[in-house]
Amino acid sequence: MASNHSFETTVKLPKSLNDALPDSTRTAVIIPNRVKSGKASPYRVSYRELRLVIGLFTSLPPFNKLNKGDKVAFPIPNSLEYLAVFFAVTGRGAVAAPLNPNYTEDELDFFFNDLEARVVIVPRGEAKASRNVAKKLGIPVWEVWVDTLETARGLIPTVQIAYAPHASDTPSSGTAVAPPEWSAFTTPLANSDIGGANIGHASPDAVRVKGVGAGAQEEVDLLGETALFLHTSGTTGRPKGVPLTHRNILTSLHNIRATYQLAPEDTTLVVMPLFHVHGLIGAFLSTLTSGGTAVVPPRFSVGDFWKDFVDFDCSWYSAVPTIHQMLLNRRADTYPGHSGRLRFIRSCSSSLAPQVLKDLESVFKGPVLEAYAMTEAAHQVCSNFLPPAQRFAGSVGKGRGVDAVVMDDAGKYKAADETGEVCVRGVNVMGGYWKNPTANASSFFPDPNDANALPFFRTGDLGYLDHNGFLFLVGRIKEQINRGGEKISPLEVSNSWGACVLQIIIPLVPTTPPPKIDAAFLTIAGVAEACTFPVASQLYGQEIEICVIVKPEAKDTLTDKVLCEEATKILAKFKVPKKIWIVSEIPKGPTGKLNRNYLTKFFGEQKA
Repeated sequence: MASNHSFETTVKLPKSLNDALPDSTRTAVIIPNRVKSGKASPYRVSYRELRLVIGLFTSLPPFNKLNKGDKVAFPIPNSLEYLAVFFAVTGRGAVAAPLNPNYTEDELDFFFNDLEARVVIVPRGEAKASRNVAKKLGIPVWEVWVDTLETARGLIPTVQIAYAPHASDTPSSGTAVAPPEWSAFTTPLANSDIGGANIGHASPDAVRVKGVGAGAQEEVDLLGETALFLHTSGTTGRPKGVPLTHRNILTSLHNIRATYQLAPEDTTLVVMPLFHVHGLIGAFLSTLTSGGTAVVPPRFSVGDFWKDFVDFDCSWYSAVPTIHQMLLNRRADTYPGHSGRLRFIRSCSSSLAPQVLKDLESVFKGPVLEAYAMTEAAHQVCSNFLPPAQRFAGSVGKGRGVDAVVMDDAGKYKAADETGEVCVRGVNVMGGYWKNPTANASSFFPDPNDANALPFFRTGDLGYLDHNGFLFLVGRIKEQINRGGEKISPLEVSNSWGACVLQIIIPLVPTTPPPKIDAAFLTIAGVAEACTFPVASQLYGQEIEICVIVKPEAKDTLTDKVLCEEATKILAKFKVPKKIWIVSEIPKGPTGKLNRNYLTKFFGEQKA
């Protein structure tokens, strides 16, 4: 059985990601609280201005020396610099490899080596770890920054790019360019190599930059070229490199826009980091390619979220469950209400507990659409539907322009309501992991009925499809807890229980499926967060334990004993955690995913 809510598959894609950017005077990006002359104020960039900044970056070293396939690593936080670098790289047919700016030197050493970085781009005066590692590996480092110039027409962007040959060097000069007119930028005369000591400069003899402004040349067809290089999270093993082509990404963007009916009138608040596929494709690029506006703060702030959401008249946002929970937990002092422009809340990247979904809809007065996505599929695979269509609590919806099926270990289709491995295919799905033939050999199943069809990518997720084709996730195959032969997932759901239909006027019907273990604890009054994990057991092989964060008002009454008593009321006896740890913090990855493997290792060492 397959899950696929098809969209128009014959749609003509733009020739590249850059070609998909509108050319208009509408606001493309808002950078809140950008500091200028000691003052913090929002900085608005129109689509035309953004294209011009990108064009200027593209015309200067090192970008104008890039060739197709060159990989550019840039550990840059959410910022205008990030956006300019990303599009300058992809516009050249090179490969953008954004990285977490908080990575350690050991982590950066692995990533720079694995992706075979040709050049490293860093923000001015920052990223010491990246500079040190690049120096050790002999990779040239360039600094970039975008400044603003006050003119009679308001703030306009200026660009500076400088070569930083050594980790400790502070470049003494750079290229500062303010465009003489908005219809044209200059290109450099310098002939330096990517790693050369010269700094690109602007010629006073202005010429049109390819792809930018009136009279621009025809865009080159880059659909088959790799545009983006990301790594899997690596929570269950060594991170694997994922190359995504312009075609992969543009197809995914088309599916996302169609799913949520994104339009130029929409504004999103980007709370996810842009070095992650969720923030970059799920929120930012999907908005820009629809002609809407993306509000891009440097990082998520629970204290600033609703202020920014209301001030900039946002209509939707997408986040991981951890962020949704933080917004709920802090609503008393951060949520002022909103203008009624909230069209929907999107949840993705990990499982959303039904209780959290219910609370989100009740408190923030908007429909919550849970989605299913992964790096290997250029983000989105499945999603629930916008009202007034049906939504199902506990389900991640249907494949949206993507085939989502459930298969057994032999690659045969499972029947409805039978649990197996979720497998997906579509034009958005990668062709294979980077230089990893072992992983590729075990990551795809051929179509059981058509050997010439696209293969199915094996996600490693357990799930089942109901009779309506809605997908329900049960957990990760590698995260199953084997307690005396009884396989238990931290996200387990009973297959025999019918889903609960959601309508726009009913946030959640009272009857919900038998609870997942994590989600069950979140229904206990006073519990803020919960995370189940396996530990070794001499008797059973593995046992279940759980970390719980208790809300401040319940710390005096909600003990581990009380939690155990409450859990026995809502969970089968063999699913009740053997040990409940009350903690102040639960470890998470850089995008907010719960790190169960870390908990297993940490608490295992405590008992050793």
